[in-house]
Amino acid sequence: MMNLKSLRAFLHVMDEGALTAAADKMNLSQPAVSRLIQLLEDEYSVQLFYRNRKSLQPTPEAEQFYSEAYRVVSAIDEFPAVFSQITARSDSPLRIICHPRMVNGLVVPAIAL
Repeated sequence: MMNLKSLRAFLHVMDEGALTAAADKMNLSQPAVSRLIQLLEDEYSVQLFYRNRKSLQPTPEAEQFYSEAYRVVSAIDEFPAVFSQITARSDSPLRIICHPRMVNGLVVPAIAL
């Protein structure tokens, strides 16, 4: 089962461009973040980064995976707000989930109507 911490480590490395910066952001050691990414790669038999002594370079697979990982982590990060709305018994906002390319062409015009 995928580890949420591994997903966050992956996103931080992608965003920060460096393992050390990602580790600082997560308040973990650099080897711990490296291990989290390795666990993610091992679990799905995919290489997410090209490794050399100085840096990690994202693979094409990492580039493709980034948007989906970001979507999943963002949704999980919204849980506290969702539960606040549930416990306050307030109406939740309308949520439309679609591919970004469809927003301007279909969704925005439909909402305007």
